[in-house]
Amino acid sequence: CLGCALVFGVFTLVFSFGDWRQFGVVVFMGLFVGLVRAPELVPDAFSHGWAVQLFGGAAAGGLGALALSNSIEAVVAGGLNGGLLGWLAPYWVKHVTIP
Repeated sequence: CLGCALVFGVFTLVFSFGDWRQFGVVVFMGLFVGLVRAPELVPDAFSHGWAVQLFGGAAAGGLGALALSNSIEAVVAGGLNGGLLGWLAPYWVKHVTIP
């Protein structure tokens, strides 16, 4: 999780240095994207991996929408779409390579 947050944060610092609000949002978004991946990497460590993926996806989607827009509708839509992607993570996450 922290590695994914670090990668997201480095790219934000490179391309948007000085915008600390966006940096914080993107770092936390990276953390939650890492949470979506973690139950697939170490399934024995999570008794309810699907719930972690659902929460991580919803939080990442909501924070990603917040980074791009300040409207509450965008944040809710991003959270719902992210939650759906988190819930479906066991099917698609094995095809995504995250450094």
